[in-house]
Formats: sequence, structure tokens, C-alpha cells
Amino acid sequence: MNIRVYSETDSGLEFYRVLICNDDFRNFLNTEYRNTTMTQEECDKFRSTRLLQIVFMKDRENNMRNIKVLSYRDHGASNSKWEGFGFNDLMIKPLNDAEIGFFVTEVTTGFYLEGEGDKVDIIYGKKKQQQVGGNSTWFSKYDIKDDIASAWSKEGIDIQASSCLFDPKCPLRYSIQNAFDGDPATSYVENTEDDLMDIDFQGLRQRVIVGLAVINGFASNENLYYSNNRMADFQYNSSSKTDYINNLKLRDHTIGYQKFEGCFPNAPTSISSGVTEIYKGSKYNDTCIAELNFICSDGNYLFGDIK
Repeated sequence: MNIRVYSETDSGLEFYRVLICNDDFRNFLNTEYRNTTMTQEECDKFRSTRLLQIVFMKDRENNMRNIKVLSYRDHGASNSKWEGFGFNDLMIKPLNDAEIGFFVTEVTTGFYLEGEGDKVDIIYGKKKQQQVGGNSTWFSKYDIKDDIASAWSKEGIDIQASSCLFDPKCPLRYSIQNAFDGDPATSYVENTEDDLMDIDFQGLRQRVIVGLAVINGFASNENLYYSNNRMADFQYNSSSKTDYINNLKLRDHTIGYQKFEGCFPNAPTSISSGVTEIYKGSKYNDTCIAELNFICSDGNYLFGDIK
């Protein structure tokens, strides 16, 4: 086994990630998940390599508390010819002066094997001639004074999204968690046949949602913003005691937050949303969202303060 330890400090709390791999870390981290040919022996090793991530938090008595165990990369197979890898990661995000949030994200990519004899071709699934990944994330938040070591014992928010663009060198690079990380330089980038996307939120009981704040497109810089598709029409169906369907028109040529206050009059417990129209990019056919956040009735934001 090969072990590496990384530390980070969020909201004054110390976290440690212990990575355990049954192969050399350099081989694992340099792996590219793209179409290739291997020997059967190489393929068997490729599918069996695992990376386990254990996240600890140092509590106020300086005790190390295990808060999450993730299989960063795991292999699975269906009853058909398809196999796949699932990539899981934990994003720790300070939300405000009093709260901290956790996003557990999973990205999956599928492939099948072809070949005879000792040689095996690994062929990945694609849409729009681009490698595709399924993606979702689970969000939970805690008061920094609470016992965070019992994380995920409370209700969280399940976020399911349309398939994302899959980077063979960095599987989570364009996944849905980028829409909530507070960094406009990263984006959730869809990979669907019609360039549209859906994002569904289940379990919105931690706050009373009244509005939406969004940064449209790939907002890292102006060139990437105009090269990629941007949202033009954002439709949502919010559900609680009274269902409510609405459309929001987003401005183009706006690299910054667009806020829609009062667009959720029924305090939804779930929201099904989708992009139904887009502004076309000059170079790429991918539709992007840099940031998406909900405005709460107390004036705060569900996924953390925004600037």
C-alpha cells in the first residue's frame, strides 16, 4: 500500500485526507481514461487498482475524528458488456462565519472491452464525440460549533445533474460541484446530445428558499465565456404544498452574478430545473454554469456567502 496525507484548514477547523492506493501513486495519478489498447494483464491491473480516501477532522480536544471514507476510484460492471469507473471526492466549503458545508460528488464513466487474444481495446462512451460522465453531489451543512464528526447523520440535499464533460486526465474537472464551489473560474459543463441540461434538488428543508443567484457560462475569462454556450432560458418546477412552474430569462454578456429574488413564493422542498434555451458559443457546443446559489428568506445563501 502507498499512503499520502494532505491537510487543510477551513473555518478554523483542521482536516486531514489520507489517501491509500494499492499501486504506485505516480502511476495512478498519471492514468488517462481514454480509448486505448492494453494486454489482458495490464487491463486486469487497471481495473483492480483502488484509491481509498479517509477524511479526518481534529476536534477541539485535538483528537482525530474520522468523518468520511470514500473510494476515490472504484470499478464496477453491469450484466451487459458495459463496465465503468466511479470517482468520488469530498469538497469542504466554508459557507459563512458560523457554518461549514460538505459536498460529496460522484462522477462515473462507462467503457466496454473489445479484442481477441492477449490484446484488449478499452472504448469509452461518448456524446457529441466527447467522453461523457454521469455526475451528482450530496450537500450537507453544519454549525462549526456542532459535532461535525457525525457528518451526514443529518438530512442533506441530493443534487442530480445531466451528464458532464469528462476530462480523461482529471475526472471531476467539469462536474456539478463546480457550480457550488464559490469559484467563478470553475464550471459545470454539460455533455448532452442537445446541449441542454437538467439539475434536480431534493431535500430543501434546511432553509426557506426564495430566490436564485447564478453566474452564467464559463466565467473564467471573457474568451472562454463567449467560446462556450451560456444559458438563455432557465425553467424550474418547485414543489411543496403548491407546485410552481416558472421561466427565468438570463442576460448574455454578463460575467457576474444575476439575481432573481422572490421567484420561489412557495418555500419549495424540491426543485426540478432545466436549461431550455441557450446562447450559442463561438467555438464549443458545451453549455456551462459557473455558479448557482439559492437566496434564503433570512438573507443568507444556501451554498455559502457570495461576493
